[in-house]
Amino acid sequence: MPVGCDFVCNNEDCIAYDTALTITGPWPMGDIDAVANSSKVSKHKEVKEFLEKIKEQRKYACINYPDPDDIEIKAFRLQKYCRECRVVWSFDYVPSVDKGEKKLEELLAENDPTPKECSQCNGPIMTLPELTEEGMQCPHCLKTLKQLRWYVNEDIEEGKEGDEGQKYE
Repeated sequence: MPVGCDFVCNNEDCIAYDTALTITGPWPMGDIDAVANSSKVSKHKEVKEFLEKIKEQRKYACINYPDPDDIEIKAFRLQKYCRECRVVWSFDYVPSVDKGEKKLEELLAENDPTPKECSQCNGPIMTLPELTEEGMQCPHCLKTLKQLRWYVNEDIEEGKEGDEGQKYE
C-alpha cells in the first residue's frame, strides 16, 4: 500500500508557511497507456493529455490509488531527499522479472539501485523512513517541519469523492 508524508512549515514568518513538501515511499507504476486510460485518470482531461504527450519518453506512470482498474505493477517510483541541496530525487526502479515472488522490500535490501549520495553535492540522500525518523527542515527558514504521515486505503467505497482513501496519522 503506498505511503507518504507531507512535511509542512508552521513558521508564520516563513515564505513557505502552511505549504507542504511531499515525499512518498516506493510508489507503484504501470504501463503509461494503462494509467492514462484508467477510470480515475480518464476523468481528468489535462492529466490524460499530459500522459499522452510524454509517452514517447516514458514507458511507465504512477498508478492512482485506490486502483479500481487493478493496473499491473511494472515498476516503482523511489524518492530520496538531499538535506544539503534541499532537493527531492526521483528514480524509477523496474524489478528484474527473474526475481520471482520476492517483495519490493526484499529486492531493495538485496540491491538498491538508487544512489546513496547526491549527484550535486555528494552528501547522503535519505529515504522516507529516514526522514520521518530524523525529521526534515524547511528549505527556507530551516525550522523543523511538521509531519502529516499518510497511507492509501485501497478498500474504500467506489465513487466516493474527497480524500479518496488518504488516511492521516
